[in-house]
Amino acid sequence: MSNPIKYSTGSESLALKKGNFYIGTGDVGKGPTSTTGYYNGITPPSGGYTIYLNKATGGPSIYTCANDTELISLTNSIAGTSYTTANECLTYYAGQSDKMCINRDISPIRTENLRIHIDPGFTCSYPQNGATFTDLVTNTTGTLYNGVSFVNTDGNGAFSFDGVDDYGVILENTPAWLQGDPSFTVCGYFKKNGDWNSGGVWGIGGSSGGINAWNSNNTSQITIDYWGSPTYTTGQQYSLTEWKFCAWRKISGTFNKTNISIFVNNTEYTGNNLINVRGGTRSVNIGAGGVNLAIAGRYESYYESKAVIGQFSIYDTALSNDEIIKYYNSTKGRFGLWVIL
Repeated sequence: MSNPIKYSTGSESLALKKGNFYIGTGDVGKGPTSTTGYYNGITPPSGGYTIYLNKATGGPSIYTCANDTELISLTNSIAGTSYTTANECLTYYAGQSDKMCINRDISPIRTENLRIHIDPGFTCSYPQNGATFTDLVTNTTGTLYNGVSFVNTDGNGAFSFDGVDDYGVILENTPAWLQGDPSFTVCGYFKKNGDWNSGGVWGIGGSSGGINAWNSNNTSQITIDYWGSPTYTTGQQYSLTEWKFCAWRKISGTFNKTNISIFVNNTEYTGNNLINVRGGTRSVNIGAGGVNLAIAGRYESYYESKAVIGQFSIYDTALSNDEIIKYYNSTKGRFGLWVIL
């Protein structure tokens, strides 16, 4: 189902945002138009795009392009430019507040309590080139460093990190909702990119530290650690050559086996199912530096990750088991995870 679209210079709740366009994800009703101001969108053709242009009344003008060639032609007509590549066109739309180009519908994820949502496979979040990506909740931009690349892996766009010095920073400073010992949940998809030793995938910085997943010495175990606290692992071996959905849930309070869970696909590990593999004060292994939010790579000289990373979301609450599984079930098709593992 296509995402409903609304253009507004005001503030809307329970929707993702790009420029002044709000994108409904299906978890909350957006109709009728006469009440909500949302209009039905159009699903992009396979391998193509849908372009939205704001107009004064009657909702946006909507165009579809079947391929890159049509995108280039239409964009040059709209913008009065002479672009020759699809990347130039996507970069143009990324900088516009009253125009939007999408390459796919957004899965119906929960938007309540959603604080960050980044999706390199969705052109509004990343235009498939360049060093800037957009958080679709706050509409703020993050930065990729040292040549992070875009890959179309298994038909799904993703960031690719080389395991040497690549990294990305979402926020330079820790927001208030992550300070102290808060509740939060991180959900997302990743796979390794070739040979991979130690490396992290996502990091959350806070006044108490960070949380991450990593592959320890090629054992393909998924672990988390909190700065100044023990590290926990599921104790399981995984084939990280395939996409994995991972979620980390922390309940407000001390980081311990009682207050954390790790989900891998639809399986939860908690309490005695988690193994304490080491303790002591540790920095965030993916570049969060203790006071930042980051994705795979090096920041302040911490562990690098040779990983391919798809969409991920951060919530300022501890989602329930059902809510995490619902997120997984609504998004797994993009990553070829149709079979319950």
